[in-house]
Amino acid sequence: MSGNNFNYQPMPPSHFYTSSYSYNNNNILPSSFNNIVRPPIITPPSIEEYEKMIQERNEKLSTMVFNNTPYKNIIINHQQNKSSDQKIRIGSIIDPDIVEGREKFSIPKEWLPYLEHYKTSVAFISSDEFEKIGVNENNIENILRLMRLWDESRLTLKPEEEAQWAYKALDASSEYSPSWSPSNLTGCSNTYPKHGDFTTAWAPKDEKGKMEFVILEFKNYYKIRGIQIFETNYPGAIVTISCLPRGKDKYQQVIDGSIVGSTTFEENDSWVVLYQGNPQQREIPMNSRIFNPTLYPTNFDSKIIRLDMDTTLSNSWSEIDAVKLIGIPSTIREEEEYWVSSIVDFSSEYSGWPVTNIIGPSRVFPNYGDIREAWAPSKSRNTISLEFVILEFPQSLSAKRIDIFETFNPGSLIRIIGYSTNPKTDIYSTPYVIYSGMANPQLEKVSRINSIQVGNEFSSIPIKFLKLEIDTSGNSGFYEIDAVKLIGYSF
Repeated sequence: MSGNNFNYQPMPPSHFYTSSYSYNNNNILPSSFNNIVRPPIITPPSIEEYEKMIQERNEKLSTMVFNNTPYKNIIINHQQNKSSDQKIRIGSIIDPDIVEGREKFSIPKEWLPYLEHYKTSVAFISSDEFEKIGVNENNIENILRLMRLWDESRLTLKPEEEAQWAYKALDASSEYSPSWSPSNLTGCSNTYPKHGDFTTAWAPKDEKGKMEFVILEFKNYYKIRGIQIFETNYPGAIVTISCLPRGKDKYQQVIDGSIVGSTTFEENDSWVVLYQGNPQQREIPMNSRIFNPTLYPTNFDSKIIRLDMDTTLSNSWSEIDAVKLIGIPSTIREEEEYWVSSIVDFSSEYSGWPVTNIIGPSRVFPNYGDIREAWAPSKSRNTISLEFVILEFPQSLSAKRIDIFETFNPGSLIRIIGYSTNPKTDIYSTPYVIYSGMANPQLEKVSRINSIQVGNEFSSIPIKFLKLEIDTSGNSGFYEIDAVKLIGYSF
């Protein structure tokens, strides 16, 4: 592949609909493009390298406003510190780098009257007017970035709508190599409006003649109203856009070097088609474009998208740089669950059955018995005092349910107290009695998940610590707990 080292030499006119070269013409490529020789395929990245790549690509959205008074510099104002979880309801959605909350782009004043009359910056920089105006080669990258921001700024949202970039690549039919991985589709656009063979986009393994697909996950559920697909090399191959409804989108992903073939969906026959059309390679100019087709309306939430491409008519690799989803955010809060992350305090532990066994996911359940992977107090029957353990979880939740995995002699739990702060270090930490009951040592001798429903009166209280109080005075054997899970909603 050619990469991003431009030498700005004229291109063979046979490759483009325009007869002469201009600085983009949406085809800023080295002159060797017509004899593309891809580099050898390198070793796939490890899972650690892949996760780092995901994090680096996942840039946050922010808002931008162009102050484009004729014949003045374009000024871009940013709202800083926008979390990806915050609602972005008004204005244009873009992803600029933020430096002291403000960026300035100086463009020749004679550009503005032209730019305002073109549908996209791609059309402008592919035009005769742009070629006549001329451009400073040393500033070409800044100019192209400005053009991308200009196009993205034209996305205006209805008051109830939001937009988000792809958050995670789940699967794909193929990839040319890790340099053209589907993970390049996560985060903001960083190739458009350039048209060419760049390692910042996803490219399938075969140059043409195949049906290809890629599956992307977005962070938040939307009722989908639109999509923007940044096609940056031989556009027009997308023939189907589908989504999985909420509740039918569970999957398991196992990455072994590449995400190709890495994901199994539990309900793979539940895809809903949002768009279907014919290949367009022969009908459109071979320029980069933001493909935003009209979608079939839906009334369900979704955050997983599948794009299908037909490259039969492509002259070379059809490549995608980024995908942005537009829709109405779900009003349904996503349920979260956390295992114990640390032990704050405890009454006692039996040798070989340490209290730290409660940390993390269950390892004993559904097995029943006196098993060392669980916690057991030091006495099988304590007639003097209650046993207890204070647990910490990774994050505060509006608690909905607490699951206690009892794996030997169940029925000794009599009280659960919740705290927002550490009760051992904060003397002002307020206790909230979430559950209170009586011990029942006569329960059937089987392992069980003791699910305690948390009342609505605690919904506004962030719970991060739990104290379990245990009455073993009537037991005939050790009471043992394998794990504890906190279920609820984040604030």
